[in-house]
Amino acid sequence: MNLNLRHIIIVLTSILLVSCAMESKSPKSKDLEAAEIELSGLMNEKVMSFINEELIGQKLNEFYDLLALQQEHPDFNDEVKKQLQNYTSDPISNFGSNNTGTIDNIRPLGNLTKLSDDAYKLKFAYDKMVNNTKVSDTIYAIINTKTIVIDGTPMVSNKIRFTKD
Repeated sequence: MNLNLRHIIIVLTSILLVSCAMESKSPKSKDLEAAEIELSGLMNEKVMSFINEELIGQKLNEFYDLLALQQEHPDFNDEVKKQLQNYTSDPISNFGSNNTGTIDNIRPLGNLTKLSDDAYKLKFAYDKMVNNTKVSDTIYAIINTKTIVIDGTPMVSNKIRFTKD
């Protein structure tokens, strides 16, 4: 009879330990889920608070610097093409043949368009100085947002890609 009682105690102890382990995980995941829902709502309403013209300007300057590097130093073409894939999937010819110059006066045009739960599209106008001549142009920024958790704190990660249409 002691053998049966031991089995019952082992089974009950195992069930108790498993249920305690599951219960300790639930509040944390519920808090995380609530934080993600809150962040999702924030992104739907105020995604531009996470994406400002400064960040778009930085990425746009990096993009045009790579285009200029590709044009000025064709021997780096393979490496530059790989890096340009992070900025656009459009053909490079869509962005003009003279890509050297500085980008300035970046400003959003129109409203933010929601493409999916985590992707937005916004048209930007900017000025580019080419050979002491100011050229105005427009470009679309595709902004992908993703919630990541670092040390239990949800944060928003943004990836920006450019397209002409």
